[in-house]
Amino acid sequence: MAARSSGRVNSFANEFTRPEERAAIAALSRPGLPVRHRTAEDPANHRPMARGSTEGYHIKVAALLNCGFKEVLALDVDTIPIVDPTFLFELEEFKRDGAVFWPDYWKTHDENPAWRWMGTPCVDEWEQESGITLVNKELSWNALNLLWYIERDDEIRRWHKFLHGDKDLFRFAFRATQSPVFWIPHLVTPGGFMAPEDNGKTKFCGVSMIQHGPTGLPVFAHVNFFKQTNKRAFNSSHVPLSVVKRYKSLPTASLPVGPAPGTRMMWAETRGAHAGFVGSGGYVCVDILTDEREGVQRETEIYSLDVVNPAFGEQLYWLLIHENAQKDMRNWEREQREKEAVGRKEREEREMRENEGKEKQEREEKERMERMEKEERERKEREYRETEERERKEREEREERERKENEERKRQGDEDKKAAKDAEGGLSQQERGARK
Repeated sequence: MAARSSGRVNSFANEFTRPEERAAIAALSRPGLPVRHRTAEDPANHRPMARGSTEGYHIKVAALLNCGFKEVLALDVDTIPIVDPTFLFELEEFKRDGAVFWPDYWKTHDENPAWRWMGTPCVDEWEQESGITLVNKELSWNALNLLWYIERDDEIRRWHKFLHGDKDLFRFAFRATQSPVFWIPHLVTPGGFMAPEDNGKTKFCGVSMIQHGPTGLPVFAHVNFFKQTNKRAFNSSHVPLSVVKRYKSLPTASLPVGPAPGTRMMWAETRGAHAGFVGSGGYVCVDILTDEREGVQRETEIYSLDVVNPAFGEQLYWLLIHENAQKDMRNWEREQREKEAVGRKEREEREMRENEGKEKQEREEKERMERMEKEERERKEREYRETEERERKEREEREERERKENEERKRQGDEDKKAAKDAEGGLSQQERGARK
C-alpha cells in the first residue's frame, strides 16, 4: 500500500513475524518516504479485523480502512511498478470519481449468486483485478464501509467461494453503493518472455499481468504466475519479464457502438479480447488469442518493456528471481540426484528381480530336465523290467514246451521200444511154434 507521503505494509499478526522479514520491510524505506508495518488485528486500528479461518484476502479491506491516508494506492505484495506510479494521484478521472480500477482477463458468469446477493443486474463487464486499487477514501467511504461489512467475519466471507477470494468484492460494493469508478480503458495484457521451443523458434510465454495507465503506458506488473514458473531457466541475460503481448489498436470507427472508455463495461480497446492458458517451451503460460470474438477480429503484437523502463527486466530478476533461480536450481539438482538414486535403486531392484526370475527360470528348467531325465530313466527301467519279464516268460514257456516235447519224445520212444519189444516177442513165439 502506498500513499503520497509514505508507504505501509499490512498483514495479519501471524505474518512477517521473523526479524529478517521485519528488517526487509524497514529496508524498503527511502529518504522522506518511510515504510511501516501494521497488523490488521492491532487494537489501535479504526476497525480491527481478524484473519479468521479463510485465506486472508480480506487484508486489503482492513489495510484501506485503517491506514491514515485519504488517498491510497493499494498493491498486492506481488505487484511491481514498472514506472513511478505517483502520477496516478494527479489523474483528473481520479480526482473526479475517487476510485480507479483495473480490469481482469475474465467476466463474471450471469449465474453467479453474487449478482443476486448484491441486488444488481448482471451486466457484460470485465471483472476487477484487485491487486491494484487506487482509492480516495473520502469519496468512496460508502463502498469501503460496505466492503468492511461483508468482509468482517468468516460467516459473511462465504463470498470468497464464489468470487475467488476478495477479487470482485470491490467492484460489487462500488456498484451496489453507486459509487463512481474510473476504469482504466486498456485490457490487462500478459507480460513475459520469448520461450525457446524444440523447433528452434521462440514463442511468447506470459507469466505476469501487465496493467496500464489511461494512455496505454505499462505501469504495473502483477507477477502472480512467478510462483508456478520454472525459475532456474532464467538469468540476468534471459529475464522472465521483458516483453508484453498486446492487441493492436483498432480505429474507433471499426468498433461496435458500446459503453464509453472508462465506464464499468469499457468496450473500446477491450472489445474482442480473449485470454487463456497455453503451453510453450515446457511452461504453462497466459496468452491472448487472435480470433474473432464479440464480432471483432483482433491482431496481436509484441511490445518491449525497454521502451518504458530499459532496466526493469534485469532489476526484477535480481530483486525477485535470482535467489529463487539459484534455489530452484539447487532444488532441481537435488531432485535430479534423488531421481537418479531412486532410478538406480529401482534399476537394481529390477535387475535383482530379473536375476531372481532368471535364476528361478533356470532352476525350474533344471528341475524340469531332471524330472524328464528321471522319467526317462524310470521309463527305460520299466521297459527293461518289462523286457526281462517278457523274456523270462518266453524262456519259461520255451522250457516248458521243450520239457513237454522231451517228455512226449521219451513217451513215444518208450512206446516204440515197447512195441518193438512186443513185436520181437511175438516173432519168437511164431518161430518156436513153427519148429514144433
